[in-house]
Amino acid sequence: MTRGRPRAFDTEQALENAMLVFWRNGYQTTSLDELTAAMGITRPSMYAAFGDKEQLFLKAIEHYRQQFSARIGSALSEDIDTKAAIALMLQRTVEILTDSALPRGCFLVNSTLECCGWSDSLQRRFAEYHALTEAAIYDRLRQGQLKGELSEEVDIRSLAQFYNGVSQGMAVLAKAQTNPVAIRNIADTAMRVW
Repeated sequence: MTRGRPRAFDTEQALENAMLVFWRNGYQTTSLDELTAAMGITRPSMYAAFGDKEQLFLKAIEHYRQQFSARIGSALSEDIDTKAAIALMLQRTVEILTDSALPRGCFLVNSTLECCGWSDSLQRRFAEYHALTEAAIYDRLRQGQLKGELSEEVDIRSLAQFYNGVSQGMAVLAKAQTNPVAIRNIADTAMRVW
């Protein structure tokens, strides 16, 4: 059996470019022509390397999660006290949301809102991603509770939901407006709730 020719393009860079196009325009309004132009490849090459548009979109979402969500989430495993870890998580969220070199908002939150009502499978997948974030926050809060950094009386399930909601709310506002001060103020106020 003979092997096909090796790909003449950088698949990671092509995926990065596709992610940025989807992030900026959304799934539905992004055309295949826009994608292939940004990726610097032909449609047959796109299909061969990434599958159809929905498969490429899901790969772009996963790429985003590995690149940006992981950076935010890693704050929760830092060797600092729990309050500082939550503050760092929000700070990293603010940094990404206010980075003028990136499209506005959070790709995952933008996509969740866009896919509501027209794709049950995508909606379920995004709900799983958001549940994983909430679970990671909950786990860090539980560790803090076990270390005595939080009282046993604190409802850490509700607190995890609150900080996850704050993070997602900041993403929605960042998509809708470009005022980085407002986004930072929300994060600061959320830490005063502590």
